[in-house]
Amino acid sequence: MQYFRIQAAEAASPLWHQIATLHIAAIKGGILERIGVRALARLYRVLAASHDNVLIVAQERDKVVGFVSGCLDVGAVIKKLMLSPVFMLLIVASPGFWQSLGMALKALAYPQNVSKVEVGISHTMPELFSIAVRQEWRGHKIGTRLVEELEQWFRAKNIATYRVSTDASDVRANAFYQKTGGIFVASLRHHAMRLNTYHKLVP
Repeated sequence: MQYFRIQAAEAASPLWHQIATLHIAAIKGGILERIGVRALARLYRVLAASHDNVLIVAQERDKVVGFVSGCLDVGAVIKKLMLSPVFMLLIVASPGFWQSLGMALKALAYPQNVSKVEVGISHTMPELFSIAVRQEWRGHKIGTRLVEELEQWFRAKNIATYRVSTDASDVRANAFYQKTGGIFVASLRHHAMRLNTYHKLVP
């Protein structure tokens, strides 16, 4: 199993498709998986191109079996996407154009929704943006290793604490974050979805 950080200029297009497809398969009930594979792949290309973000992949031979992404300011990532002509063209070209556009706009409101419940805490707090592991590879500590790799990146950026948000109804995900040291902070409604937010110290 290989774990490595990728940047937009380094990766071949099949890799982005695998990451987007895995996101859609593994992360249920959210907003981003509804914008379509091509737009989601573009999202990860934009995210990985900035030094303020990171995308770490677990790969077995040529197959992506898991990934984690993190950012110093999730709001800045979403705004950059909305200003990307290529991203917006993919949204326009998607079969469910109005739904995809609506989902993208809802994602833009996420930082403000978090700041309403985490009173006194900056909404620009560094964050674990997304994490996914293929169903058949779960139970092999891949998620734990990906989090450790992300925390190593946060540590190099002199980050002491970061945020994680997850579906409040996802028992497995909430148990994972609690097991790995996450401290429950608040619960919020982000459009039709209820999220739990955790803060985690970088070891």
